[in-house]
Amino acid sequence: MKTIIAVIMLISGCLLVIIGIQLAQFFYEFPAIPGVLSVTFMGDTVAFVFVGVVGLALLAIGIVRLINTFRRIA
Repeated sequence: MKTIIAVIMLISGCLLVIIGIQLAQFFYEFPAIPGVLSVTFMGDTVAFVFVGVVGLALLAIGIVRLINTFRRIA
């Protein structure tokens, strides 16, 4: 059962990282001074960073759980 939970965490972490990267490509940025300075809305940036960090955390926890599960078996 622990292996299944670890694999689910691993898969969901990968998906969240991919979604976070996709969000990063589409966040709104407009030129304040064309060619020199552009401004990004903070809410969009926080959203994709949060999704990406949560995905990385789930990915890391899933990997650690899988390693511990297989270490106990062997």
